[in-house]
Amino acid sequence: MANHSVHDPIRLQASAWISRLNRGLTDEEKPQLIAWINQNPKHHKAIYKCASFFDNIAHLEELNGVFPLEENPRIWTTNVIISTAILLAIAISLTVASFYWIKKLNNTPSTRFYATNIGESHQYTLPDGSKVLLNSNSKVSVNYTETSRVVNLIYGEGQFNVEKNADKPFIVIVGRKSFTALGTIFNVEKSNEMDMELIVTEGVVLISDSTLDHAQLKQRINHEQQKTHSRDIITAHEKASIENSRNQHVATLSMPQLSKALAWQQGMLIFDSQPLMEVLQEVSRYTDIQFEILSSDIANIEISGTYNTGDVKKLLASLAHNFNIQYKYNATNTVQLSLK
Repeated sequence: MANHSVHDPIRLQASAWISRLNRGLTDEEKPQLIAWINQNPKHHKAIYKCASFFDNIAHLEELNGVFPLEENPRIWTTNVIISTAILLAIAISLTVASFYWIKKLNNTPSTRFYATNIGESHQYTLPDGSKVLLNSNSKVSVNYTETSRVVNLIYGEGQFNVEKNADKPFIVIVGRKSFTALGTIFNVEKSNEMDMELIVTEGVVLISDSTLDHAQLKQRINHEQQKTHSRDIITAHEKASIENSRNQHVATLSMPQLSKALAWQQGMLIFDSQPLMEVLQEVSRYTDIQFEILSSDIANIEISGTYNTGDVKKLLASLAHNFNIQYKYNATNTVQLSLK
């Protein structure tokens, strides 16, 4: 019968080597351990059993680095089996959790921003293939979910050319209002959170409150489309002007009026008997130059003509030649206008 006394010299020596392994073998001790193990097959068995008894995986790994253990069958103690089962369960749980976390991330909308600087216009292609042409000094944020495509016009103006997808309405949020389309081309200009303008080039756009959720919006679309005439459904060649988020005026535009309103998309500004004050406000959207009218009697002079966006020099030359208006640049990048 084997002697399992704690005073067994081989076991005591094996325990001593395990203690040294615990603190880390020195370069001198490693060959000494190998020599001790090779003295007797019982030494090999004793040190492996000692390490296995305490389930010390670190010791077993270090022993494996000192001499091969493959020839010795691993002793699967109850603790080893339980530990292995726990680790396996944790690994499975982490895998399942990772799957649902990745799925959740894929379903969570990611926000993208698109913007232009003063005097710049640029067309961007959105994730679904829809396109947005931003006017000077404009910015939008874009969120796509499983149920909708939402664009927030933060400031400025944009034309939206929407890819058709009946299952995912395309919604442009402007302040307290939203403009919903299911495959169309429309233009939205935001003056502030309360005042805005919608021009529809193709298709149909529904005006509604931006607070509606997906289910409410879907119900509103179905309800309005069943009406013979809805004041909130804007069709091609119509313009809806909204003031104070409530007062809504809808007008039908002729082709010249439509071309004039959307001339910025071609890099042009068209004025037709508009007051100078209004003309200068529009021109200032496309340049960092500010205008100051020193003579009040010229503010309402009616201006007509076509100008390139940002071409201040041509405009000023036209004012001087046609209306006897003099202009002066000052150090603050401001142009002062007055009668000669």
